[in-house]
Amino acid sequence: MWTGHVSPVIRQKAKGTRPARNLARRAARRVVLPGYPVDGRPFTLLEVESYFKGDRLVCLRCGKPYRKLGVHLLKIHALSVDDYRGLYGLPWREGLAGEHCKELHSQNAKATIAAGKDFGAGANTETWRQAIRAPQRKRAPYNRELCMRNVGAEEYPPEMFDKVLDLMRAGTLPYEVAKIPGMPRRAWFWAYQKAHPDAKARFQELFDAMPYAYQRDSTLGMGPRFWADVRRLREAGGSDKAIAAELGVTAMCVNLGRRKRGIK
Repeated sequence: MWTGHVSPVIRQKAKGTRPARNLARRAARRVVLPGYPVDGRPFTLLEVESYFKGDRLVCLRCGKPYRKLGVHLLKIHALSVDDYRGLYGLPWREGLAGEHCKELHSQNAKATIAAGKDFGAGANTETWRQAIRAPQRKRAPYNRELCMRNVGAEEYPPEMFDKVLDLMRAGTLPYEVAKIPGMPRRAWFWAYQKAHPDAKARFQELFDAMPYAYQRDSTLGMGPRFWADVRRLREAGGSDKAIAAELGVTAMCVNLGRRKRGIK
C-alpha cells in the first residue's frame, strides 16, 4: 500500500537537483579515453583471441574496461552487441564478457541443467524453428585464418591447390587425391576454399564442367549444369526414371534433387 512517501531520488530527478556525485559518475561513464574510438574494421584471428583474454573487456568505443559490455554499449554508445560484433568482426557466438564472468555463467548453466530446469525460450520448439529458418549472419573474416590454422595449411603452398585441380581434370576424384602420397588431406582442400573465395569459384567451375559420371562418383552432389538439364528434360515431359537413365544417375537422385530445387 502506498503511503504517499516519494523517494528522494525521484524528487531530485524531477527538480534536476541530483547529487553532484551521481552527475560526476554519469559524466565519467561517457568520457572517451585518448586513442578511442577504434575505427571499425575486421579483427584478425590474433587480435580476436587477445581481445577476449582477461577478466575485463575493453570497450573499443571509449577505452574503458568492463566485466560485461552489453548494458554499457546500449546505454552509453547506443549500440547493440551484434552491431558491435559486426563493426569489429568479432565472433557472433562469443559473449562480450570477461573470463571470470563467463565462468560464473557456465557454473549457473550447469547447475540449472543438473536441477532439471529448462532455459525458458530456449526450450521452445517453435523458437528453435524460427532460428533455423532465419538468414545466416555474414561469416567473420577471422574464420578464414582459423580454418587454415586448424588444418595446418601452412604445410602446403598455394600451388598445391592448383595441383589438386589438375588431378581432377585428369579424372581423379577429390577423395582419391587425398590418398596420393604427398598430397594434402581433404580437410585442407575444403578449408583452403573457405579461406579463398576465388579458389572456391575455380573449383566449382571445374566441377560443374566435369562429366556427370564424375560428379556422381565424387559424392559431392551434382553441379548447376546437371540441374539445368533436368529442368529442360522435365519441361519436355520426361519422367524421373527416363531422365536418370539419360543422364547416368539414379531416379532417386533426380527426384529428390529436383524437389529440393523446386523443379516441377
